Amino acid sequence: MFTDKLNAKRKLIFKKFLATKIIKIFFAILLIISLIIFANQFFLVLSQSMTEGLFTSELIPMMLLKLFRDLPFIISLSIVLAVIYSFNGLYKTTELIVLKNAGIADSELIRFILPLIIIFSLFTLFWTIYLMPIIKTEIEILKESARSRPGYIFFKEGTFQNFKEQGITVFSSKIQNLDDSENQNLKNVFIFSDAQKKLILANTGNKLIDKTSENVFLDLFNGKIYEGINSDEDKSISVSEFDILTIKLFDNSSKNLKFELNNAEFKSFVDLLDGKKENIRELLYRISIPISLFLMTLFSVIISKTNPREQRNFSIAYGLIIYILYFNLLIFFKDIEIFYNYELIINFIIPHLIVILVILYTRNKTLFLR
Repeated sequence: MFTDKLNAKRKLIFKKFLATKIIKIFFAILLIISLIIFANQFFLVLSQSMTEGLFTSELIPMMLLKLFRDLPFIISLSIVLAVIYSFNGLYKTTELIVLKNAGIADSELIRFILPLIIIFSLFTLFWTIYLMPIIKTEIEILKESARSRPGYIFFKEGTFQNFKEQGITVFSSKIQNLDDSENQNLKNVFIFSDAQKKLILANTGNKLIDKTSENVFLDLFNGKIYEGINSDEDKSISVSEFDILTIKLFDNSSKNLKFELNNAEFKSFVDLLDGKKENIRELLYRISIPISLFLMTLFSVIISKTNPREQRNFSIAYGLIIYILYFNLLIFFKDIEIFYNYELIINFIIPHLIVILVILYTRNKTLFLR
């Protein structure tokens, strides 16, 4: 009886130690992967801003939204690598080998970290079911907001910019950003409106964006307005001078953001329960993500076995490859339609079944360290 209590206490101590070790390594890996993805998103979003017209102030929110969108996958990969790394270290220091010789099997090691796996799986389930569609919708709203802005509010130095849709040509010899924002100071401004047959010349100008309304204004100073240029109706050209002229380049209240996101990936959990095929497919895919985290973590325990005398170990690379293949399988079977009326449930089961078979095969082939 005393021995049983002592063993139970030792197991509890080791369980806490193992969980603490995994959590510490998990957060370290999570931080590294997040920084890598965030840096990658920086270049992607920066390139996107040039084509879609994102303001500088929208770059960081867009990058963060995309990072949060990918968070379930980042968490899954981080916990898988953390488990492999933690168990590898314990095998190399022979701690787990001693426990194995004391009669602790893989199943008991899995029970040690099972509460941790369940917590991460439930968190991922909540994120994918409820938060991911909201995040994706916010990303699309930012993109659509950028698309709705006219191109002529983004000036280029020393270039005649011809915006054919608006019939406007703009030129400025020198452009300087103000206050690390989209606000700009312009010199030697040239604006020609083909529709109004009007030419505006100004010595200097300021492009200002109202932070609250996001309306864009252009304040021109010390210039002239030439009206009636190239007019067939009236050959005369009228010239007027001004000290200050304010032009509203863009009215944010007039933009149309009443676009519909009918794709299932933008729908809430409640909307996916209407019984439509594409909605059920999306719901099953979201559920698959936490299931994959659960299975991959169990798989990590098996492939993390290491002989301390071996100098090389490829279990982390092996786990990473299986992880990538697994999620590609989920995406592949989400979209294909080959099983007719039974395709939804079959496509849902097949990726997980393949990984379960890989787990069983790997477990049978693994040499137990004694």
